[in-house]
Amino acid sequence: MHRICNSLANNGFDITLIGRKLKDSGAFESPNYHHIRLNCRFNKGKLFYLEYNIRLLFLLIKNRYTINCAIDTDTLLANTLCSSSTGSYLVYDAHELFTEVPEVTHRKITKLIWTMVEKICIPNVHLAYTVGQSIASILSTAHNIEFKVIKNVPTQKTEHSKEGISKETELTIIYQGALNKGRGLEWAIEAIKDLDIKLWVVGDGDIKHELELLVNKFGVDKKVKFWGKINPSQLKEITQKAHIGYNVLENLGLSYYYSLSNKFFDYAHACIPSLSSNFPEYSFLLQEHRVGFLVEPNIKSVRLFFEKISQNPDILRLNMKVFNEATTYWSWEVEETKLLKLYNEL
Repeated sequence: MHRICNSLANNGFDITLIGRKLKDSGAFESPNYHHIRLNCRFNKGKLFYLEYNIRLLFLLIKNRYTINCAIDTDTLLANTLCSSSTGSYLVYDAHELFTEVPEVTHRKITKLIWTMVEKICIPNVHLAYTVGQSIASILSTAHNIEFKVIKNVPTQKTEHSKEGISKETELTIIYQGALNKGRGLEWAIEAIKDLDIKLWVVGDGDIKHELELLVNKFGVDKKVKFWGKINPSQLKEITQKAHIGYNVLENLGLSYYYSLSNKFFDYAHACIPSLSSNFPEYSFLLQEHRVGFLVEPNIKSVRLFFEKISQNPDILRLNMKVFNEATTYWSWEVEETKLLKLYNEL
């Protein structure tokens, strides 16, 4: 969202980013655009989504923005109602297949509600885009409108080099992102228990305590480090010191199966190979630029790969030229041009 807001703000758009404020929300600096945080009485469940959309609707109507952009289905209803009542343009930015995420797809009533919201609202949008071609194809077919693709990728660096970057002496795997169900973290923790491998877990989420208990269970507390939440600049530095990035998702639904995680691109831009699930988007991208490896999403495959790199770490020494070529193409400069074209046409 920061990349999108900055790009639009730097090119003549007056941008306001709206979200919510939690008890642990840190300071938020946005010199190029405005931001508003809503304080909600409820912080989860159906009452939260109802309250948030009501508060958001009143705020949008009050400010009468020219364009209302809904991020995912959970903000789509308020934006649609505002657009229909004020005549503003409606944009839909889908970060995932919302009705197919594990928290939704296995709960019949919840899935039914969000499916109805999508069926009612998406036909009214004036512009729609998402993060990958697989999701774009599915949503385009389902709703009979064209979804464009704007990848969530880092800003391009002029040249990549591992010179001057001090790697960890012990083989180190890094995971960055939310600590949620289905991210394969349990497999990674179990897989390193008899290997000379360290695991860095950067981020926070609702299964952090479970992961900490698992670390104690397998006796790998000296091998696993939980970094918690850290700022983006520090994250880049830490990532470059690792040997491989972890991006193995469980197949818990179509949203995960067709996902295109931003961490895949973050690892490439840090010039370290990634280990990803053998899902369509990652398979396609690694055919274009071999900057990583694929495994089947299960503990056995993860364990076998870890054993393989433990015995032969040179496997991870990929051609730096390939990283430079990949990250030149997978860069925000490329995606920004597409984004600005879409908004200017709108």
